[in-house]
Amino acid sequence: MKSTGMDPFKRIAAILGVSLLAVISLGKIEKVYLIPFSHQDIGFTGTQLEVERYYIEMYNDLLDFMDSFPDFRFTVETFWQFDCWLRSNPESDLVERYSAYAREGRLDFGAAYGSMHTGFTNDYVISKSLEIALSFAEENGLEISTCLMNDVPGYTADLPDILAEKEIDYFVSGINDAYAEALGLEGSHNLFYWEGPLGNRVLCWVSKGSYAEGYWIKSPSLLQNYLNNLELSGYPYSEVAIMVAFDNAGYFPGAVAYLDLYSNWNDQEVELIVSTPSEFMRIMEEKYGETARVYKGDWSGWWEVVKTGGPFSAGAFRRVQEFAKELDEDLERTDARLKSSLDINLIFYGEHTSAVTAGWPGKLTLEQNITSNASVVELSTKAYSQLEMLLREMADELLPQEICVIAPGEGQYYVEIPADIRKGEDLCLKIGGELFAGTPFLREFTDHWNTYSEGYCFLLPLNRGVNVVEVAGYGTNTEEEFDVDKHTLLEWKESEKGS
Repeated sequence: MKSTGMDPFKRIAAILGVSLLAVISLGKIEKVYLIPFSHQDIGFTGTQLEVERYYIEMYNDLLDFMDSFPDFRFTVETFWQFDCWLRSNPESDLVERYSAYAREGRLDFGAAYGSMHTGFTNDYVISKSLEIALSFAEENGLEISTCLMNDVPGYTADLPDILAEKEIDYFVSGINDAYAEALGLEGSHNLFYWEGPLGNRVLCWVSKGSYAEGYWIKSPSLLQNYLNNLELSGYPYSEVAIMVAFDNAGYFPGAVAYLDLYSNWNDQEVELIVSTPSEFMRIMEEKYGETARVYKGDWSGWWEVVKTGGPFSAGAFRRVQEFAKELDEDLERTDARLKSSLDINLIFYGEHTSAVTAGWPGKLTLEQNITSNASVVELSTKAYSQLEMLLREMADELLPQEICVIAPGEGQYYVEIPADIRKGEDLCLKIGGELFAGTPFLREFTDHWNTYSEGYCFLLPLNRGVNVVEVAGYGTNTEEEFDVDKHTLLEWKESEKGS
């Protein structure tokens, strides 16, 4: 090997120096997009009603601030907070002023009603959580291209397909990654295409620094240090977004960033822009969309376990969401207004702060926590009652010997019919001319799931929706007696798909 005459240690140092310069030049940040919004944490900093009142006041005040500072931009992170204001019956000209700011690009509406526990809710509830904001946008001539969800560690694999179905191009999230490495990608900020099981893609921006990453940057010097560290870590883009928000903090974190950072920024090499998620994502798509990596998979399930703090309400919710998904159109035709209220309760319960808990230390008083937990349980029980009302309305007028059984889908189902038990006799039902004999059951205790103390249980082939079943009366039991000890009730329930 030919010698260069250079000390080998100096050669190593030189090589490392060149490599470091290459990394720094690759990720030289030229534009910083500050994105102000208020993170919606329903029932976290106060009861649900207290948080609702706060957002009404906040949106009453925000217009004046935006009028006073033409360069300021704001994002409605999740639509419930703005919907609180809309339901307070504001003057129509105020709604139009917000719509005008949205058309100008100074106000951005996120598509989601809340930051959802997508590993707990099904695709029906997630889809419904997008429709309210999209409906408002359509009514007011606005475009919504971005979905924001924050403060949860991860999301279900189906989310890209659901967003694509609603023509949402971008997904932005400041994840709460404080307790685990939820997203196993290198770097503090990630730009990538996320592909769902159906092959649909959305362009994603995920910050592991959370939605509050800019809340703690209080001066230009701190921001400069933040950018220097980001470059040294190998950040590969010349643009970066910094979310400026905190829990139910309104536009105040954004206002502080605007007045203390944006107004006092004098670095000639780095441009500071107060922006919105949609504007930032369009720029990133134009510059890096063709080279962005594609990822598939599920990264939910990290915090959904909090729903088990209320096992009864969580169980009721899961039952309702499955019926609502399978019988969506039938329930809508039955009573559209009641169905809409049911959907809102499902969305609200699936939101990330809707859980029965002991409360976060220092946030709520005992009285507030009791109120908050009761409100969460009521969302589920109310949805369950509304489903029962809709199912009753779905049943047509029946003859005295007929009963109505409603199934969420076609299949064989375990069905209990309350009736007097006659020794040596089985209750018989007739479906489409075919006779089915039931097996008697006795139950010492009843609850919300096992509501009958005695009667007959059946395995019935049912169609999706309403099934009219004729009670054919009692028949003598001539078959081999059913051995309860060898075939438990649970096994009956799981013996066939869908039962």
